[in-house]
Amino acid sequence: MPPIRVTEYSVPLEGVKIHCREWGTEGPPVLFLHHTTGNSLHWSDVASQIARDFRAIAIDLRGHGGSSKPAAGYSWAEDYARDVGQFLERQLHEPAVLGGLSLGAMVSVPVVVRMPERVRGVVLEDPPAFPSSNASPEIYAFFGERLSLRRMPLHDRIRCLVEQGQDREEAERSAHGMETWCEEVLAEYISGGTTYSAEEWFPQVRCPALVIVGNPERGSVVTLEERALLSQLVPGSRLVACEASGHAPHEDEFERFLEALSAFLKELYSG
Repeated sequence: MPPIRVTEYSVPLEGVKIHCREWGTEGPPVLFLHHTTGNSLHWSDVASQIARDFRAIAIDLRGHGGSSKPAAGYSWAEDYARDVGQFLERQLHEPAVLGGLSLGAMVSVPVVVRMPERVRGVVLEDPPAFPSSNASPEIYAFFGERLSLRRMPLHDRIRCLVEQGQDREEAERSAHGMETWCEEVLAEYISGGTTYSAEEWFPQVRCPALVIVGNPERGSVVTLEERALLSQLVPGSRLVACEASGHAPHEDEFERFLEALSAFLKELYSG
């Protein structure tokens, strides 16, 4: 079979341009959303695997990758979700499946709730849905350290990462990767007010939902107790636990994640 062709383009929305990558152009659309400080490339392996049957698209959320980087406006339910909703309206001519990791999962839910006619189903990967994972002193400290590194000159950033235990090649890769997102993404998050209550939004989901979580002992942000709560909050959802994964099962247990995703998509479109 010929290799899957990847196309890149930008879509003008209200006040921002959103950079997109697309693997294949035929079939029902599946739109992937990345984590905080990530970008659309993080979904490359998954997207290329499903692209022969689906129109696989991944976007850079505002403030990330090749998308616009405004000085403010990084609310999960308002700014990010508004961009995604406008993308669905302007670019896609049929309902899409949304798939999001971490921030991407949290952005997906308000879109699903506000625009049920535009969404066929949703995949929530390790969502930071509760204060323990989105508003704790530990998470603010983690992102505060990332922000401090981002504000350093590149050579100082590399030096600090090496001092933290990364080898030179890994440190250079990580340091350059920080250039792909803007400081305001984390600064506004740390200042508060960008998150929302899962207890308010998640029960309003009415489309089929697949929740995929990792192991909290390996870095998942969903505790064992919160797994049950997630299942209760999202009506009729199916939860898959990837015990050998951390925060990103689609990277840590690629085959298991792909199996769960493929089964979910097959159920959605078998009729």
